[in-house]
Amino acid sequence: MIPSKPLCPIIPHPKPQRLPRWKSMSINLGRLCANGVIVLADTCSYLRDGTTRRDKKIVHFDGEHIALAIADTSDDADAAKTLLNEIGSHLLANAKSWKDVETIIKADMTDWHRAFRKTPPTLFTGGILLKREKPEFVLCSLAPPRTITSHREGYVANGAGAWITDLIYDMLFQHGPGSSHPQIALRESAYLLYRADKANSFCRGIDGYYLDAKQRRLQHLDASDLKNAMDSSFQIDLALQTSMPALLAGGKWLESNATAARNTLLSCEKIRNIVFHDVAGNEIGA
Repeated sequence: MIPSKPLCPIIPHPKPQRLPRWKSMSINLGRLCANGVIVLADTCSYLRDGTTRRDKKIVHFDGEHIALAIADTSDDADAAKTLLNEIGSHLLANAKSWKDVETIIKADMTDWHRAFRKTPPTLFTGGILLKREKPEFVLCSLAPPRTITSHREGYVANGAGAWITDLIYDMLFQHGPGSSHPQIALRESAYLLYRADKANSFCRGIDGYYLDAKQRRLQHLDASDLKNAMDSSFQIDLALQTSMPALLAGGKWLESNATAARNTLLSCEKIRNIVFHDVAGNEIGA
């Protein structure tokens, strides 16, 4: 006789649990300056519930023929980091010309794209220096599967905080491409990240690299110098706020407002006197 009910209850297999997908969509920024390229990024990745973790977003390599630093903003931080390490190792081993650089990046991104049913939104900002060619500084914004855009105008940013840095750069810091001394470009960039941090709660922490075309090497920027510059950037806001009445006032108020603005500018020593170094203590751009 066959029992009407099974002797052992049938337990359905549980659905496979997806690993939490960390996002690195906050901010990364590239600057072209005199004799080099600066690449900066925040150090915060987060989950949908607001949980955050400290994350190193810049992948860097320094070899015989090429040096590079590439930062990601992605809907899947771990997958993006895997791709960046593959790109970096392949460039280090095989890239000796700009044609090699483009071919390798396109091939790696195409392979990565094929692995997903739906590719996570991902952008990269990179500085690349080929050491045995005439020095050329290129900032690349990369979007899967095969798009590489070179930015030669001096600035590029990606991520949630880029809307504010784009606005402020266009208003205040537009120079000729590559004309700024790296120390000045770093102060400007620290201010941009300070404003991104104020506008977006996930833009936390800072990490950065300088690709020195003069000495043909990659320098890891001292994080304490970058943090000091961000912490002192309130002085730039103060100077702008004080200067505005002098700019717009007329008549008897003009002279007194101009004097107040002058005194504020002279007192902004914290941000003006910061000198950036690499982690070994070498002055950047010296």
